[in-house]
Amino acid sequence: YIASALLHFLISSGSGEAVVFIPILAPLADLIGITRQVAVEAVMLGEGVVNCVNPTSGVLMAVLAASGIPYVK
Repeated sequence: YIASALLHFLISSGSGEAVVFIPILAPLADLIGITRQVAVEAVMLGEGVVNCVNPTSGVLMAVLAASGIPYVK
């Protein structure tokens, strides 16, 4: 989860992040005994949390602009 959140700041595309992160995470999940579904869910949760504050998120910027709220507030 934390590694995914940190990686999402560098790669803002969800599919791009999955291409980089899932090949590493799938064998790691198998090694530590969790299902791959749980590993993917951790990646998606990390991405979702970062999308709420990431200034490169197009949706965040569009919602802030439409509502008239400055990002720095």
